Amino acid sequence: MVLGAIDDFWYKWVADIGITGADKGKGGKYLILPPGYAGEVPEGYFVVRPSTYGNWMPFRSFLVDGSTKPGVEAVKKYLKIYQLSDAANPPEMKFVNASGIPSNFIPPADYTFWSLLNEAIQEEPSEGSDPTTLGLFARSALRKASHLIPMRG
Repeated sequence: MVLGAIDDFWYKWVADIGITGADKGKGGKYLILPPGYAGEVPEGYFVVRPSTYGNWMPFRSFLVDGSTKPGVEAVKKYLKIYQLSDAANPPEMKFVNASGIPSNFIPPADYTFWSLLNEAIQEEPSEGSDPTTLGLFARSALRKASHLIPMRG
């Protein structure tokens, strides 16, 4: 009984999970296949085919009698994320409580930003993003690179 989604690397919706998903809140196995996957697809899964390799799955459980504890315990008991090759013997999940731990989600404002953007673009298939976004990235990268190219007058 969770409410969530699977989004691709660029935060585009791919599938709902939980009460609005294919499992209707009853639980189920979701198989996330990479772009271009042409192999055998085993039965017993809700198959999801994002256009990127990187994906994220934000979701929430619900309060029970005003308490978060039952939801947290259910997630720890039932959530398992693993590679399909490990399906017969999934590794143990490790949960980290990040409550109260300072985090910085602001991207760097120096050249490091461009290195991180380049890394992300190189790891993801170009088909995973729309041409407009890719064009903006290319234009920004060229503009940034033009500051590094000596101009002759």
